[in-house]
Amino acid sequence: MGRRAMGFRHDYRAALVALVALAAWLHSAPSQAATLEFTYKLLLGDTKMGTQVVRVVTADNPVKGYDVSTRMTIDFSPFIFINVKVQQVTREVWRGGLIVSFESKTNDRGDKFHIQVKPDGDKLVVNGGKKTWSVSPTAAPTSYWYEPLFKERKQFFDTKTGKVSDSSLKLVDMAEVTYRGDKFKVRHYSLAGDKNSREFWYFETGVLYMTRWKEGSRTVTYVLQ
Repeated sequence: MGRRAMGFRHDYRAALVALVALAAWLHSAPSQAATLEFTYKLLLGDTKMGTQVVRVVTADNPVKGYDVSTRMTIDFSPFIFINVKVQQVTREVWRGGLIVSFESKTNDRGDKFHIQVKPDGDKLVVNGGKKTWSVSPTAAPTSYWYEPLFKERKQFFDTKTGKVSDSSLKLVDMAEVTYRGDKFKVRHYSLAGDKNSREFWYFETGVLYMTRWKEGSRTVTYVLQ
């Protein structure tokens, strides 16, 4: 095996070690903040559309929680002379298993969206600019990044528009996937009540490996790099 191949394999192993260590990190509630970062790629069929970077910071001061920021960039041409550009940044703050604040800014081919979510008494208020929704305090954004936070939810608000949906994750089966040359067990879910037939696969650590859904006759895949 050449040096380049050995280095390539070493990078894969390093990523796998970090992935396996994540479960202990997420459940340990460290007294000082710790940070992990994941990059996902988005595909339309076999065509790469872009990437999303998910950055998770956790601490236990005074209540265990997660500060999650994401940055998505889509830039691709589905057809000749047509270019699709989308940029989105989000920040979600979890404390004690509940969302205490959420904000997103999206530029979708020139259409701009700004969503803000904050608690108000015994509910969450989702402010989409032109429309506002009052939802359960257990509602969650459609980021789905960590299985334990999302698998019991009954309401979700869209990270771009703020639109609220009543849906839930339903366990389908256990499966096995190949990630960076190694086999991993994953839990496979479907999203009950979702018109786009969205599916999810989570590692045993709880981290999202992949989600997939239909856009018309084509399939969109969001998968960990």
